Amino acid sequence: MIAILGGDPRRDEGLARRALAAVPYPVPDVSLRRVGDCLLGIATRPDFVDEAISAPGEVVAVLTGVLENAEALYATLQRSGVIPASRAPADIVAAAFRRY
Repeated sequence: MIAILGGDPRRDEGLARRALAAVPYPVPDVSLRRVGDCLLGIATRPDFVDEAISAPGEVVAVLTGVLENAEALYATLQRSGVIPASRAPADIVAAAFRRY
């Protein structure tokens, strides 16, 4: 996981990709999201995904590990009229942040 605030968008993306490629497992899948001056990114393995990044938007969440109450939180958000971009944990967290 990486977060870079400010700077040159082209340079920052290259730096983030190089940093995330240095993980101790082979051929990571890199995902990046930019919100204003902030660049967020994750590196995951195709055979073991325990990090997630939410869909692009005004609020972007990066999550590592398991969101144990994901289904309950998703249902609570739906009842309050907030629909996460997907059932992915990072999208649920981003929606919860916007709601609360």
